[in-house]
Order: sequence, then structure tokens, then C-alpha cells
Amino acid sequence: MDLYNPIRIVFAHIAPVNKSSHEEVACSFWNHSAPNTTNGAWDTRGCEVVSTNETITICHVYHMTSFAIIIKPIFEEEEESDEGNLQWMARILSVFSISFLGVYLFYLVCAKRLRVILHTIHINLCVAVIFALLSLAGSGDIKDAWGDCMLSGCLIHYFNTVIMLWLFIEAFQLFTDLTESLEIQDEDDDEDEPPFQERVKYYILFGWGVPFLNVGVAFGFSPDAYIEQEAGFCWLDNSNFLWCAFVGPLGFFGLCTLYMLYRMLRDIDEQVYREDRTTIFKSSYFGTWTLQIYFLITWGVGLVGIHGLYLYALYLFVLAMSCLGIVTFIVHALLNTEVRLLLGLRNPDKTLTPIEKIHLPPEFDDVRYIKPTYIP
Repeated sequence: MDLYNPIRIVFAHIAPVNKSSHEEVACSFWNHSAPNTTNGAWDTRGCEVVSTNETITICHVYHMTSFAIIIKPIFEEEEESDEGNLQWMARILSVFSISFLGVYLFYLVCAKRLRVILHTIHINLCVAVIFALLSLAGSGDIKDAWGDCMLSGCLIHYFNTVIMLWLFIEAFQLFTDLTESLEIQDEDDDEDEPPFQERVKYYILFGWGVPFLNVGVAFGFSPDAYIEQEAGFCWLDNSNFLWCAFVGPLGFFGLCTLYMLYRMLRDIDEQVYREDRTTIFKSSYFGTWTLQIYFLITWGVGLVGIHGLYLYALYLFVLAMSCLGIVTFIVHALLNTEVRLLLGLRNPDKTLTPIEKIHLPPEFDDVRYIKPTYIP
């Protein structure tokens, strides 16, 4: 457990230490669980150099173990290069992602025929993605302005948890819609269904409130829960099981989402495909599949890179995460027939050809298939 107030330790040098532009004095402790080692290695986390000269070094430490001072080479140029490259990559790609999502959000808010519960979920998902991209692109500036990684790490943790939960909510809504349509397809079943506004209210409380509690628990467990990781990235410390604050919900809600999507795969029939122009079920279903798998793979690669196992994994993570807005726009806008036609300023109801009109839902429940014939 990290200490709230540091302990002051004074080390006397065995031999004089001269200042160098290539080396520096660092306070460190022996980390027995250091990655990629057999018996451990020297680690500088939780140790700060207060002052140093040729004969003594004063350190502040936030935990108790075996301490020492070491002379380590300075790799500022390489570290700053990686950190700068990642920040500029995130900024440039995030601009494109946010621009696409902005166009999509404009149509979702302004078009009356898109004001249904699934599109309301898409609005919240898009807002969460936009703020997640902003927190990622501005993480370096936030860290410099705040002085540490606390605020930057909290924002990245919070908004990515929000994305995770809104994907779960969309899968739950699709699963509920399909289950109710399979049980009773008449209008009497709608009496027991919660009102639109009330269900959305519960979704909003769950989608935005639970991540706040999750981040609050992580921060309450340790004031230094968010530390600087590989290439200056601010994220949860992997000690004291703090990584579970994100990996736990990511695994649980991710698996629940995939399970519901898999269950729905067995129940989707031709009727759902024919009604998709008005229910947007098919496009939302495959969009949720795509985004959930994309999000899980992105963060799987990201956790490998953030904790310093492979630097190229961190580059892949920033690249994939910054393109999340573009992927969301493709699966929920371009691949949705209704939204795509509205983006092209066309009326979806007037673009049906005679052949397509025959594929509208039949009037009789016992009719499974109608052979299409051309009507001039």
C-alpha cells in the first residue's frame, strides 16, 4: 500500500558523483516482480529525488522496501520522440474521427424519423467516443497542466468504461426487442413495455453513472492509482490489483455483450431482415458485433503496450483507438440504409423499387416466403 506522506531518506555516496549530461542519479527500490526478469530489478516508481550533490542524495519514498540510489543513462530524446509521436498521431486521427461523428450526431439529433431508442443509444455512444478521443489526444497537455497523471488517467479510464457500457446497453436493447418480437407480435404486448423516456433514463443512469463509481473506487483505493506508464501514457498502476478496475468490467461486460449477440444469432430470421428498413435491427446488430470485437482487441493490444511489454503495441493501440470514431461512423451510419439515405438527402420511403416493395413484411403470419415477381 502506498503511503500518503513520503518518507525522507538521505543516502551518503560511497564515492563522489559528478554531474553528467548522459547520466543521472535516481532513487530506486528492488522490485521482485519486475516484468521480463527472473529475480527482479531496480525500479524508480514511488521514489523521488529531492536533491543531490557529489556526496549525498535525498529521496522521498512512498512505500517501504529495500532502497538504493543508482546511476542511470538519460534517454530523454528517445522517450520524448515516442511520446510526441503518439500524441500527434492521436491528435491528427482524432480530428478525423470527431468530424465524422459530428456529422452523424447532427443527423441523429435533427432528423425526427431517427428519434428511436436505438439511435438514442447511438447518440450516447458517439458522445462517449468523442470524449474518449479528446482525453486520449489531450492526455499529454492535461498531464503537464495538472502536474501528474491523476486527471488524465481518470478521464481515459472513465470515458472508455462508458463506451464499454453503452455497447452492452445496445446489445441488451437488441436482445430485448428480439425476445419480445418472438414471444408476441401483436400490439397488446406493448402495454407491459416501459415507456421510451423511462427506459432511456435508466440507460443513461447506468451508462454514465456506473463508470463514475468505478473510477471513484479505483481512486479511493489509492490516491496514486494513475501513474505514468510507457512513453508517458497515464494509466492505472499494475500493483495492488488496480488494473482490475478496468480489466474486470472490460472482461465481464464484453463477454456478456458477446453472449447476448451470439444468442440473438440463432433467433434472427428472414422477417427481421425484411423489417430492417424501419427497425434498424440488422445494422445495429452487426454494428455492435463489430464495435465490441474492435474495442476488446484494441484494449487487449493497448494493455500490452501501456505496461511496457512491447512499444509497437502502444502505437497500434493509439492508432486503433483514434480511429474508433471512423469505425463507429461506418458501421452505424454508412452501413445503415436509413441513415445512409438521409445523409445523401434522400427520402428512404421513396427509394424503394417495385421489386423491393414486394419484400416488405407480409400481411399474414403464416406466409413465410413470397416469390418476387415484377410489378410494373
